[in-house]
Amino acid sequence: SASEYQLRGWASTGGLVVVRRLVRPAADRPQMEVFVLEAGGARRVANIAGAYAVTARLSSAGSSLLYTGSDGGVHNVYELPLAGGTPRRITSNELPGRMFSGIEPLHDGSLVYTINERRQDIWLSRVTQRQEPMDE
Repeated sequence: SASEYQLRGWASTGGLVVVRRLVRPAADRPQMEVFVLEAGGARRVANIAGAYAVTARLSSAGSSLLYTGSDGGVHNVYELPLAGGTPRRITSNELPGRMFSGIEPLHDGSLVYTINERRQDIWLSRVTQRQEPMDE
């Protein structure tokens, strides 16, 4: 299997966040490793099966990484604390076939993303990281 590295920006701790996408045959689940490069070397934050590295974005505070992932064929947006810990699901999709992409964290801590539900419709939604809809 091959690897592809992508820089994602500066963490709030001052380290550089790097995502490694593990490229495997199409039959396998996607997989992503997350590292923070600091003065003392590289610190591995997580290795996540089912994560799509191409969608990974730093939160506006630089303290977490947001990404899309698949669990049993159901896609959602997740948040991984860069200090370490377990990823937290921040969307509540339960429908197979609905996919998330275009993640963009906003400076107020909310998140904008697109939903591709039928491979022809793209919707734009805005939610807070607490899964509460925002007033427009």
